[in-house]
Amino acid sequence: FNNISGNTTTARLLPGTGTIQTNNTTSYTMPLGFRNFNNLIVSSLSTANVITIPNGNLVTINNNLTLMTNARLNLNCDSLTVNGQTNLSGFLTNTLSSVRYIFKDITVNSLGSYFTNTTGTTTINGNLVLNGGAFADTATNTTNHNVVINGNLIVNSGTSNAYGCGSLTGTGTTTLNGTIKWIFSNVGTKTFKNDVTICSTGNWNNIINEVFTFEKNFIINGLITTGSSAIYTFSGTTIIS
Repeated sequence: FNNISGNTTTARLLPGTGTIQTNNTTSYTMPLGFRNFNNLIVSSLSTANVITIPNGNLVTINNNLTLMTNARLNLNCDSLTVNGQTNLSGFLTNTLSSVRYIFKDITVNSLGSYFTNTTGTTTINGNLVLNGGAFADTATNTTNHNVVINGNLIVNSGTSNAYGCGSLTGTGTTTLNGTIKWIFSNVGTKTFKNDVTICSTGNWNNIINEVFTFEKNFIINGLITTGSSAIYTFSGTTIIS
């Protein structure tokens, strides 16, 4: 099919791949029947144009979710499961409370964002890789959205990244070769269950006074900036070199 909306938003099935690619020049809400995808690629000519998956859809993407630069995908659905890679160069948002979203691996690129301002849980069963965007960034600092990373948190060299909103549980290792800036305080708890390493090019910026718990080693080879009322609780060893 070529036109699913009757307007200038088009979606096409790429032959032999099971991939749906949208290219919207206006905002558009998908039909309720759009629930199961092999791959989903969203592109747009303008950040003003939003594609919305509506409430009532329990969505599964069997392989990859890709948001191109300028693309905006709004998740107004109760649940989303992505079994492959999620690559964000655009904006992934959600507006429905008490949601349950499950991802394999997520990469957030420069200009990309995972934006949530509701309650619920995002589970990443693989790695979260930050390449210069924002993750769990919210419009206010009053929402407790729970994020669970069962793989590793990786901040790549030469990038500046924002992290905000709610509770965070990191099960795997955390490695900073770039900058992570914590942008909200007094919302939820943030617990790291494995080693956290700030490498020589890494920068841990907590001037906003977030509260953290470290159950393993906290290794500082780079820069750490902390506000006067931040609280750090350590169960392992702090290594400064």
